[in-house]
Amino acid sequence: MQEQLQDHPEERRRFPRTRCFKGAKIIASGHAVLNCIVRNVSAEGARIQFSGIVALPESFDLCFDSGRTVQQCRMMWRTTNDAGIWFAQQP
Repeated sequence: MQEQLQDHPEERRRFPRTRCFKGAKIIASGHAVLNCIVRNVSAEGARIQFSGIVALPESFDLCFDSGRTVQQCRMMWRTTNDAGIWFAQQP
């Protein structure tokens, strides 16, 4: 089940986010693969979560649904276990 997050007055995103809990893979430099969980997604980006501290480059590909969908991404913010990403090419 997916549900939209409530808009807050301080919210600056142009597109609403949808909560989710999807497995995905980060492909960096064409070969390094890291597993992550997509926690919310919008037309322009997503919040991804890691199971531990990982080294993450500024730009990478995010692979959804067993490789059928690949998004070029750029990291916008980062905490220890989370990152906000922007989709470089909108679907």
